[in-house]
Order: sequence, then structure tokens, then C-alpha cells
Amino acid sequence: MAPLVETVALGLVAVSLFGRVGAAPASSTFILSGSDSNVNLTFALNVPQPADNDDLFFYLSGPTSNSWLAIGAGAEMRGALMFIAYPGADGNKVILSPRIATGNSEPTYTSGVKVEVLDGSGVSNGILTVKAHCRNCRKWKGGSLDVNSQNQAWIYALGHSDNLKTDSLTVGLRRHEGYGRFNMDMRQATGEGGVPTNFTQNSGAAGNGPGVTDRDLSRQFHALLMCGTFVILFPVGAMFQRLFGSVRLHRLTQLFGLVVILVGLGLGIKLSKQYNKSKKFHSAHQIIGLLVLSLCISQAALGLLQHHLHHRKTQRKSPPAVLNLNLIHRIAGPIIILLGILNGGIGFTFANSPRHNIPYAIIILVVALFFAACIFLKTKWTRRQSKAPVDDHPRAAVGVGEEHAVPGREGQLGDGQHQHQEDGIPLADLPATAAAAAAVPPAYAGAYPPPPAGAGRG
Repeated sequence: MAPLVETVALGLVAVSLFGRVGAAPASSTFILSGSDSNVNLTFALNVPQPADNDDLFFYLSGPTSNSWLAIGAGAEMRGALMFIAYPGADGNKVILSPRIATGNSEPTYTSGVKVEVLDGSGVSNGILTVKAHCRNCRKWKGGSLDVNSQNQAWIYALGHSDNLKTDSLTVGLRRHEGYGRFNMDMRQATGEGGVPTNFTQNSGAAGNGPGVTDRDLSRQFHALLMCGTFVILFPVGAMFQRLFGSVRLHRLTQLFGLVVILVGLGLGIKLSKQYNKSKKFHSAHQIIGLLVLSLCISQAALGLLQHHLHHRKTQRKSPPAVLNLNLIHRIAGPIIILLGILNGGIGFTFANSPRHNIPYAIIILVVALFFAACIFLKTKWTRRQSKAPVDDHPRAAVGVGEEHAVPGREGQLGDGQHQHQEDGIPLADLPATAAAAAAVPPAYAGAYPPPPAGAGRG
């Protein structure tokens, strides 16, 4: 009898152990379906017992068409603990960066949360897969997980299609392409510890509202306004004065360009507050940008000042000091434009978009060739006009009922027009001798003797 009891007991123990080893870890699973049913964002969470354990196990996968994938514990970005995954430098392994968000801006890497990427993680066939064990993950600076909640809030985000491959845990991330919220049953996820293995369908989790496509165009408008002003608008304003002699159009165009720059600056400041590398305003792009802005404001003030002094009501010649202001204004303008154009290229690199420098350079070249052609044609036309023959000895025909030509002003009178003296009396109504004398400017007095008395009379 005793051997039988021992055999049954050993059998029960073996069954119990086998059941414990073969049991799948407890989990709750959230699946965000993409346009391709085979490529989804999948997140499965396991909360291992005992209750005083601060560890978590999770599974995360998604398409590599997004430069990075992110899951965050919390109802919003502010105070959320986020796990951001992206390909390593070799394109095969996975980098998992734990970060804490302080607002609607790029989250910051935290070394207080320890994450171990386990075997089975990697990049294959366009899918990024993460199997991770996280220590000290239930509490962090600014928030915590309620493992007893059946409705714990979570957020997710997807990066743009940039080619991000790095081993850095602190690499700068471009703003997300899409994001959303979901809730998860933490009690269902609590149990035997381990990376979840059952994640083929939603279980113990549900989306909290529709996903959002990020349509923030601040980056695009900042680049368009700033580059467009320095590459096109400011040069056009300069041409209005240099080629066409229109001070008014020059002044209005440049002042409008200054307003556009101020709007672009506002967008730049907004963008700077969203990224870790730009929050302190110490990058070359930001420093040069602020310098160029101050130069633009100084240039506008200098232009208005020299214009005011040079075009006073007295119309007197400008004193030497005004001429110096004009010279400074003319020299500073092209320098400021070149600095602004150069800073545009630095900005594309700073924004992790160096590929945009190629079309940017092409546009600059095309615009430069166009302006150069305009200057060449204008110069050629001016030289041709200066070489045109001039009649140095014009004659004035004097007679009753005829128009009276003034030396150097032939052809300026139209049909039915008459020359007048300053008092408004038509010359044709004066005696011929007086009319002839009045028709000849003082500079030509004596060069043409008055006609004899009675000339022009029947």
C-alpha cells in the first residue's frame, strides 16, 4: 500500500510541475490594425507576481516603415513612462530606450529604469520585434502603474518613415506621425511571469478613441517662410531698387520680408521647445538665426533712417554721413541674405533632413541664374541707351500757329498742345519775337538770334 501511495504522490507533483512550466504567462494584449492586416502594432503586457515586484515583461512589434515605435504608461505624454524601440546601427538588432515625457515634446532618456532586451528580439522581413524584461517599471518620477486597475490608461505613437538606425539610447527623435490611446486590464495581465506568447487578438485591452494622424506642419512652414524670404523675397526687393530705381517697392518688399521672418521665428521657437537638442537654444542654426534676425532689424532701421535723411523735403544733397549710411546699407544687404541662405542649409541638417539640401541648392542656383540674367540684360540695355546719338544743335521753328520747339525737348508736345510761360499764357498768343524768346530757355539765350520783325506774318 505504501509504494502505491508514494507513486500517486510523485505523479501529482510531476503533473503540478509540468503544468506550471508549460503554462503561458498571464497577459493583456492590444493590437492596432494597420492598412496591411499582417503588419500591426502589437503590445502584450505581463505583470509578474508577487505584488511587491516592480518588474514587467512585455512584447512589442510593428512595421519598420515607421522609424520608431513607442508605448507609454499614462493617459497623456506629460509624466508618462515610454518605451521607444528602433533598429540598431546594423539594421538587425533592436534598441529599446526608456524615456520620460515632461509634456507634449520629445521624451528624455532615463537611466533609472532598467530594460533588458531578450532573445527573440530583432528586425526581420519588415517587422521590428521586442521581447523585454523591465525592472523598476511600476513607479517612476512623475507617475506610476496601478496593477490593480482594470482600466489602466496607455498611449502609443508611431514615428515617420525616416531611416533611423543607431545604437544610441538618447538619439533625437522626429515628431510622431500618428498617436492614440488605449486602456488595459492589469488584473488579467497579472500572474505567472514571462514574456507574453499569446498575442494574436485583442484581449483585456481596447482602444480609447480613434487614432490621430499628426498634421502639425510647423517644420514645413518654418522652412518655407525662412528659406523663401532669403532666397526669393529679399533679392526681389533689392532688384526693385537696383534695376528699376523704385525705392518705394524696395522698402515695402523688404519690410514685408521682415514680417515673414518674424512669423518664421515664432514657428522656430515653437519647434525648439519640442526637441531635447534645441530646448536650450545653443545650436549653430539657432544662434545664426537669431544673429541674422537682429541684422535684418538693424538693416531695416538703417534703410529707413538713410532714406529719411536723404529724401527730406528740402531735397538737399545728403551730407557725407548719410552717404556712409547708404554704403553700409548696400554692403550689409547681400551679406545678410547670404547668411540667411547658408543657415537654411544648416537648418535642414539640424532637423535630421539633410537630403532636403539637394533640392534647396538647386532652387538657389536657379534663382541666382535668373537674377544674374536680369542684371546682365539691364546693364546691356543701359549701355546701349548711353551710346544712342544725340542732336547737339536742335533748331526752333518759330511762327504763328506753329508749335515752338525747345532745344533738347523735341517731340515732347502732343497734338493740340501748346507751350506756356510760367504765367499760363500760350506762346502762340504772344508776338512772334516774344514767343521765340520765351520758347528758348535761358541756357540757350544768345545762341539763337531772335527772328526779324514781322517774321511769320503774311
